[in-house]
Amino acid sequence: MLHFANAHIGHTHLLCQIPELELAQQGLYSLVGANGTGKTSLFHSILNEVPLLQGTVRLEGRSIHEMDRQERARTLAFVPSRFNGVQHLKGWDYVAMGRAPHTNFLGQLNPEDRQRVDQVFDQLTISYLKDQDTSQMSDGERQILSIAQAIVQEAPLILLDEPTAYLDYPNRIRVLETLAQMAQKENRCIIQSTHDLELALCYSEHFLVLRNKQLKLLSNQPIPLQRETLLQEAFGTDFSSPKH
Repeated sequence: MLHFANAHIGHTHLLCQIPELELAQQGLYSLVGANGTGKTSLFHSILNEVPLLQGTVRLEGRSIHEMDRQERARTLAFVPSRFNGVQHLKGWDYVAMGRAPHTNFLGQLNPEDRQRVDQVFDQLTISYLKDQDTSQMSDGERQILSIAQAIVQEAPLILLDEPTAYLDYPNRIRVLETLAQMAQKENRCIIQSTHDLELALCYSEHFLVLRNKQLKLLSNQPIPLQRETLLQEAFGTDFSSPKH
């Protein structure tokens, strides 16, 4: 699915080096690490918005930088950490924009497109947001709409930058349950960056740990990863016993 080969991530200086790494088509991955280690830059390099300093990233066998915009939209969805809303743009219309890669050149939605959009509103229990102005919503409501838009895009790879940061606890659980189920049932590779390690340990099959300019893959199955082990790997600190 997603293959890194001698990939050097960074803007003007190296933030992360990935000698060789292959992520499977099916699974929910959580990207963790300290602030400033390059998690968002890694996402933007996969999106081909930040050129690699060196090496290659391939998606389904194709080099990311060789794909045109339409091809990337069909294979890759991205949820940024914040969407500020647009005045007079309704919730339903914003989510429906995720169907753009599947419509004709006029961007017209067919009945199946509309049904898929409605299904995701029901799935995330956010139907009350359909007719609301996105500029009048809370940060959490706009964030869950962005996640809904990525889901209806139906790309095999989804990247989410702190997707649950603005959500209350029940919606965090609902979103992560949806992503985990979707990864399995719809055969998608989903990567979320997160600082919510406790919930990530409950729902993620794998962890991508970014530390000391290296990206390490850790498995959370079949043997569950221990919280202390993850904290040690991600932050290099022993949290096993309380300090007095």
